[in-house]
Amino acid sequence: MYTTEQLLTRYKTWDEERAKLHERDGNGENPVAAGDWHDSDDEGAELAVLLADNLRQPLQVWTCAVKTPDSPGVVAFVRLTEDECFEALRELYDPEGEADDEPPVAIVGHLEEDGYVINVDVHEVTRSA
Repeated sequence: MYTTEQLLTRYKTWDEERAKLHERDGNGENPVAAGDWHDSDDEGAELAVLLADNLRQPLQVWTCAVKTPDSPGVVAFVRLTEDECFEALRELYDPEGEADDEPPVAIVGHLEEDGYVINVDVHEVTRSA
């Protein structure tokens, strides 16, 4: 299974090579062999299948809901990883860096000691089609 980044890198390479084939073929100086077009078409078709399969895979996202001691409501945000949630908590609610020497997850305990209510959770998002 390829990552999205790997597939996009592979697509970029294929797209650049395909543009070179068009350029060579278009100026008539260096006609492109049919086999080169065929190889490019094969790569493009394989990329389409791999990208479609990649899009069918569920996506995990992390949510963080925060109730501060002095706010009537809850603030929520979504991040791609658990660590990104913890770092957002540090940036938004611990600007003085009081919990910087602790592991990322410790920010939750640090803020809860100060009266915050925090819920960090993972969700799986599926796409249909």
